[in-house]
Amino acid sequence: MTSSQKRCWWVDRPSIQKATCLGIALLVSLSLTYGCEEKPNASPPPTAENRVEVFIVTPETVQETISSSAVAAPHMEYRVSMQISGMLAVQHVDRGDSVNKGDVLFEIDSEAFQLQVKDRKANLARATARLHFMGKEQKRKKSLYKEGTLSETAWDQHQFDLALARAERDQARVALDQSERDLRLTTLRSRLSGMVLERYHDPGEVLPEGTVLAWIVDSTEIIFEVGVSDTALRYLHLKDPVKITIDAFPVKFFKGHVVRISGNANPKTGTFAVEVKVPNRQLEILPGMIGRLKLLGETHRDQIVIPLMSVHQKLEGQVVYVVEGNRILKKPVHLGKVLGDRVVIQKGIEAGNTVILMSQRRLAEGNTVKIIK
Repeated sequence: MTSSQKRCWWVDRPSIQKATCLGIALLVSLSLTYGCEEKPNASPPPTAENRVEVFIVTPETVQETISSSAVAAPHMEYRVSMQISGMLAVQHVDRGDSVNKGDVLFEIDSEAFQLQVKDRKANLARATARLHFMGKEQKRKKSLYKEGTLSETAWDQHQFDLALARAERDQARVALDQSERDLRLTTLRSRLSGMVLERYHDPGEVLPEGTVLAWIVDSTEIIFEVGVSDTALRYLHLKDPVKITIDAFPVKFFKGHVVRISGNANPKTGTFAVEVKVPNRQLEILPGMIGRLKLLGETHRDQIVIPLMSVHQKLEGQVVYVVEGNRILKKPVHLGKVLGDRVVIQKGIEAGNTVILMSQRRLAEGNTVKIIK
């Protein structure tokens, strides 16, 4: 580096330092100027009045409910089955059809059964004629037997033949009755009024005796069967009212009553079967729909019951805020059974207390409030 270059370095450095110091001083000056600017006086916001909704505590009798779900079943049903073997000739109903008691549902080919009836009628006529002849022969041989011209052996043989003729006549009559019954069974009629839920076979099929052809139900009344624990069973009684909701009709309530309480528990579930019957004249509830049932449980008399929403969880436990005068007071409470959206208070709240349900602002003990009417 030359001497001239050294000279320039020492000349420029103080200038830079001087400029830097001047810039910092200017910034500090501006900062102090704005920082010391006087602000207008700010007035505190007005205090908003805390408004609350309250609940006046009164002792009451509350009914506990037993909630359960069950599948709807018709109160009457039967399977239409063949009581004879044969070919399914005609079908008069199908799935979803409504039927009345006595309506013809199916017909089995009856030609062979008609011929059998004719044959057995002829057998009966032959047996009856033979018995009639044997009866006349009885009178004639009786005289001969008394006169001594007919041996005792011949007389006994005639008595035997007469008894045999009576038996053959009776047997022919039974056979005819059986054939006429089979002929009647070729026409299958409904034993109840209701709806055909299922049909299992088509015309033209040759089916054995016992074959199920259709499933018919009477749903004018619906049965729900629920399982109840042994601890809840003692509160149930026959004819107790039951409130039911159906998943298919969530905003509608149906009313039923208890019609049967089982005397023994299900070994698999440990619960007791309880049947509830529900009128269903409009056929709104269909078999297979899910019902939500509320059965009457234990009755609690003269209890302090408040809404669950008024109970607050704090570090020290559950508390309830009440209003005394126009100030908030916090009361520790001991909770009992929860009954839906309400709870029994065992200790901490008394009749006549004004319990806070809802508040516009955060609750704090000692704050003043205004009750919303």
